[in-house]
Amino acid sequence: MKVKVKLFDTLRKFAPVSGDKGEFVLNLSLEATVSTILRICGLPEDKITVIMVNGSIMPPGTILKEEDEVAIFPSLTDI
Repeated sequence: MKVKVKLFDTLRKFAPVSGDKGEFVLNLSLEATVSTILRICGLPEDKITVIMVNGSIMPPGTILKEEDEVAIFPSLTDI
């Protein structure tokens, strides 16, 4: 399944090379979670304050669906 990911501010450096300005699409297996994205991108969970899935704040264990949009924001101290 395809999921759109947006990384903001200091987290943009974790985007794959194809990620223009921190935005990219990942092909994930069914049953993938937000934690799967964090692991694939090497994002340190202690540097993340807000995770949104389709505009709603969600925990890392949220199971994703086809065409979900995931936005990940860093802690304010890291901006």
